[in-house]
Amino acid sequence: MIEVNEISRETISVFHIGFVLGPCINASGRLDTAKRALELLKTTDYEKALEFYEKIDDADLDYYHSDAAECAETVADQYYQMEAYTAALELYEKAVHHYTLKIDFLETCRDEDDEDDDEYWQDTIELYNVKISQVYLSMNYCYSELGDDESSFDALSMAIS
Repeated sequence: MIEVNEISRETISVFHIGFVLGPCINASGRLDTAKRALELLKTTDYEKALEFYEKIDDADLDYYHSDAAECAETVADQYYQMEAYTAALELYEKAVHHYTLKIDFLETCRDEDDEDDDEYWQDTIELYNVKISQVYLSMNYCYSELGDDESSFDALSMAIS
């Protein structure tokens, strides 16, 4: 983890441990088990350590994109309620971006050969597609309020596609 995060062994500090390495270990709890962090810390096999770390790092990105999308959507809804449609649109676009990244991440994780696993991922991906459609509907309303009929139609088309 020290090498992957480009930290010098000579200058490693409490800051690096608490704010760089610690969160990497914490991210393993977002996987199926926190045992991955323990495996990472115990292994002496460099290649195995890199493999564990990549899985933990992927889980951290997955969590970030999910959280960022929901946060952007929530704040956009608040702007919409205040009739600040342009600000709402910017955040709705960010929400769509992060939901799309979340779907891309899930697509790479699923195991199509495992029927139970594939069904779980498909359901989760479908949930995020529904969220994207809902965001596009909100964008449609913003564009309508701003009098931008062409963008309103485009957003509505994306919502129902």
